[in-house]
Amino acid sequence: MPLLTTRATIYLGTWNVRTMWDTGRAFQLAAEMRRYNLEIQERRNKKAVINTSRTRAEKAKAQAEYTVVSKQVKKSIKTDKRKYVEDLAKTEEKVAREGNMRQLYDITKKPSGNRRKPERPVKSKEGEVITNIEEQQNRWVEHFKELLNRPAPLNPPNIEASPNQRWPTNN
Repeated sequence: MPLLTTRATIYLGTWNVRTMWDTGRAFQLAAEMRRYNLEIQERRNKKAVINTSRTRAEKAKAQAEYTVVSKQVKKSIKTDKRKYVEDLAKTEEKVAREGNMRQLYDITKKPSGNRRKPERPVKSKEGEVITNIEEQQNRWVEHFKELLNRPAPLNPPNIEASPNQRWPTNN
């Protein structure tokens, strides 16, 4: 069976292949990857010519060619990043109209690259791992009650302002 016609979700890098196939983006992505690879390979070849050139004139000519190719690569990367962000914004608007807050939150967090840390197990006071969700929530309630509901100090500090201290004023 071909890779893209299976019903299983297959990941190619960070791309979900099933989603790309369903939306018709697989061929577009393949063409973009080929174009990037060709541009980057051409840039590498130009850099190798610079490094292996023997005369200053050769090196200057190769450097000029490399600069042109490098600018093209950087420009194409910049336009593709801009297109990616615009696509994210469009899907975000669509999801917001539908009222799907979970997906809206995920799309909003995607450009920043911040990912949630994996959940750590909740442990009881004795150090045993709690697996039941209700017990975990009760343990959190207990923890914050202990943390926030402390008795007032017996001898509160007596802090008085010094009589000769001058406070800055906005004049």
